[in-house]
Formats: sequence, C-alpha cells, structure tokens
Amino acid sequence: MAKAFLSELDHLADHDCERCELNETTARVCVMGRGNPKSRIMLIGEAPGGDEERTGRVFAGRAGQLLDQYLEAAGLTEHDSYITNMVKCRPPENATPERGHWEACTRYLRREIRAVDPRGILLVGNVALRAVWGRSGITKNRGIPLDLGKRYDLFGLHAGTKVMATIHPAYVLRNPGQSATFAEDLKRFRRYLDGTLAVKDVAVKYITSEETLRKVCGYLAKQPVLSYDVENRYAPWDGKEWSIICLGISADGETSFVIPLYHPDSPFRKQWRALLREHLKPVLQSGGAKLVAQNGKHDNVQLRGAGVSVEHTFDIMLAAHLLDENRPKNLGFLSQTLLGADVYKGAMDLKPEKILGYPIKDLCRYNGYDVAYTRQIYPLLKEELVQHPRLLRLFVKLYMPASHMIQRVEYTGMYINQERLYDRIDKLQGMIDEQVAVIVEGGAPEGINLNSTQQLAQWLFTKKKKGGLGLNPSRSQSQGRPRRRKPCSFTIETYRPFARCCATARCS
Repeated sequence: MAKAFLSELDHLADHDCERCELNETTARVCVMGRGNPKSRIMLIGEAPGGDEERTGRVFAGRAGQLLDQYLEAAGLTEHDSYITNMVKCRPPENATPERGHWEACTRYLRREIRAVDPRGILLVGNVALRAVWGRSGITKNRGIPLDLGKRYDLFGLHAGTKVMATIHPAYVLRNPGQSATFAEDLKRFRRYLDGTLAVKDVAVKYITSEETLRKVCGYLAKQPVLSYDVENRYAPWDGKEWSIICLGISADGETSFVIPLYHPDSPFRKQWRALLREHLKPVLQSGGAKLVAQNGKHDNVQLRGAGVSVEHTFDIMLAAHLLDENRPKNLGFLSQTLLGADVYKGAMDLKPEKILGYPIKDLCRYNGYDVAYTRQIYPLLKEELVQHPRLLRLFVKLYMPASHMIQRVEYTGMYINQERLYDRIDKLQGMIDEQVAVIVEGGAPEGINLNSTQQLAQWLFTKKKKGGLGLNPSRSQSQGRPRRRKPCSFTIETYRPFARCCATARCS
C-alpha cells in the first residue's frame, strides 16, 4: 500500500469506525479531507475511490486532478479550499454510496465543518446533494443558491453559509461535453461567495386586454431591437391540436411583454390567430427593428403557422456556436454563464401533453425570462463577433441565411422523388439492421438502445469486469495544438463489416 497522506484534520477521524459495513471491505477506514483547514470554502464530494484508498488523499485520481485544474482556473486554489467526501470509506467496486453510508459518516463531516467553519460549501455530485441538502437532482439544481433550512443545524453550519452544487468531475471525465458546465459552475460559485452573482431583474408584464395590447404594440413598433420567443404545443404540420400558447417580446431586456394566446385561461384563446395577425404581425414584419431570438427558426415556423412570416436578424444560439462550438448553446446555460442568472430552465415540462397544465402566470413568467435574457445576451455575443471579422462575415453571409432557408423548407416542404426516397430508406434501414446485429453478436448488452448516447457511453466506458468495453473517453483540449493521439488498441474481429478499431473519438 502507498504511503498514507496525513490529512490536516486526521485527528477528527476514527480509523476503527464500525458504524457501517464499509469498514469491512476497504483497506483504509475514515479518509478525511485535504487542503487548508482554515479555508473560506469547503467542497464535499461523494466517496473515496481506488487512488484515495491507496494514498489516503481524497480526490487523488484523474477526477481530483481535473477538479484542481478547474478550481485554479476559477481562482479557487487549494489554499482557498478544503476538499473532502460525504462518505469516508470506499464502497466496493466504487459503487454509489447508500443512505446508510452517508448517515453513518455525517458525524465526521460535521466535525470537519466545525473545524473549517467555511463561508461557502460546494456540493460535488448528486450523492453530496442528497446527503446535505436532502433532495436529489444535480442537473436541475446545480449552479443555484441552496437553502438548507433545518439541515444547517444537522451539519453544524451557520444560517448564512452559502451553499451551491455542481456535477462531479468524474462525470465530466465520462462526458467531456460537460466540461464547460463544470468550469462555469465553479466560477459562478466564486461570484456567489464574493457577492457579485447578480443579474438584471426582469419585469414580466402580462397583457390581458386588447386595448393594452394595442398600446404595447405601438410602443414596440418604435424600438430598434426586439427579442421574441413563443411557447407552443406540437408543430403546424403535426395534424394535432397545434397552437401557440404564449408570445413574449422585449425591447430592452429588463421588461418583457407576454401575450397569453391558446392557454385555457387566456382571454384571447378563441381569437388568438386573428390577434397575432392584427396586432403583432405589423410589429414583427415591419422591418424597422432588428429581431433577436434563441433558435429563432423554431419560433418563426410557429408564427408562420399563424400567418405571421418572420425572419430574424440575430440568433444567439447560432452566434454562441460559431464563437465556441464546444460549449452548450441552450439559453439556460448562456444566461447563467454570460449574465449570472439563476437556473430556471427545466422548471417546467413543456411537452405537448403537459404544457397547458401550468398556471398561466407561471408559464408567461417563464416565457418572459426567455425573451429578456435573449435580449441581454444579444449585445455581448454581437461584440464578440465584431472582434472576429471573419466569424462575423460567416455569421451574416452564411449562418443566418441558411437558418432562414431551413425554416422555409421546414414549413413548406421541398420537392423530392418519393419513390427513390422510400427505396433509399429501405436500403439504409437494412444496412443499419445488419450492423446492429453485428454489434449485438459482438457482445453488446442485451436490450441496449443503440440510439441512446447514455447507454452507449455506459457500455463503451464501463470496465470490462462490469460488462463494458473498458474504453477511456477522450479529453477535450481547450487551447493549444491538439496532440497526435495513438489509435486505441481495441479491435473486435467479430465486427468484420467495420474492419477497423472502435471508432470512438479517441481514435484519429
């Protein structure tokens, strides 16, 4: 066994602890944290892994190296932080700790918290979130200030201690596309500690009378820039009960005007199409204002179904992708990272069968935040594009015209030889079926959905002894010239139609 790392707070541990069964399966009982015991922040992870078990140092493996790298990038060095785990003993085969495990370890975490007395706590991963906050859902609750309520006393925390959560770095290693989210969460946590986590407040005004709508449209018609967004149910060509539930418009990013349309509680439900054409069509089709949207192609197709033909000037989703193709482009992520906004996306399930069940004001407020944040993000991304003239030209000359062309094709359709199309579909589907059969014969788990990226990732990257292929996911490099990677040595002779290696991103 490697020489043990001695934690600064090792005297608070009990290396003979028998409070749960994990002491019987681990080589090192009660592994305490590392870092400055007088830090202003504490990071709480899940449980020790193999490297921690060998060395006694938490976050000692690849996940820990990644964590240290991103902490430094966020301005939170090891001198600023104390890093520990919720569960102090390694679960067998690195299994997810159970409730009994973290409840048994709560006394040791409480001792660490009292010794460090941090100003802020970052919960790293869903286990820490469940154990400390008492609720699950890391993807939904990451990046927002958390109120522990009565659980402050349970862990010996001051009521003013700032608590936030983020995904686990091990998850980032398995899903490199989440690296931008992880990096921004750490920066956001620092802003939260420093008191600089602020965003312009949004005033959402609901339009409930035609007279008010007429006045609002008069005001909007004089504005140089407008952002807009619709919440809809189905698509115009679905043949189902398609409708636009509400439409939001903002001129300055601080005030949003939201018109409820097909919602059951809307006063305009019976004449919502006529309302759009009479009052809002002149505003959006006048050409006097620059129109800004997030994935505006979708909104334009919806409006076209109601007889309002719109082509926007600036799409923040396309601009964000052009400036950095590796970061998420959804509005929730952009509003958090560029504006410091709270997490609000995901609070509603906007599927067709559920969207009409939400109270009208809640849905309109959600829509209002969409258009306000879109308007606030617009000048930031525009300025970035101006600093890169070639990207700006590409955006203006190719991206936006292509978006407009695709939206027209989506709504109108395109001429195609249907006989040849269906013939091609049959041939391609037959080829797909053949390759799927080969993959299944080559050892794919029974019942795996090859269209699921999560199930594929689990099969590709899970260790062989657990039924996976044991491949290592590639690491994304944020800067510098990419290193030439050696092709992986994994081949499957059974996959004769491929006659090549595993074709993961690792191979180049």
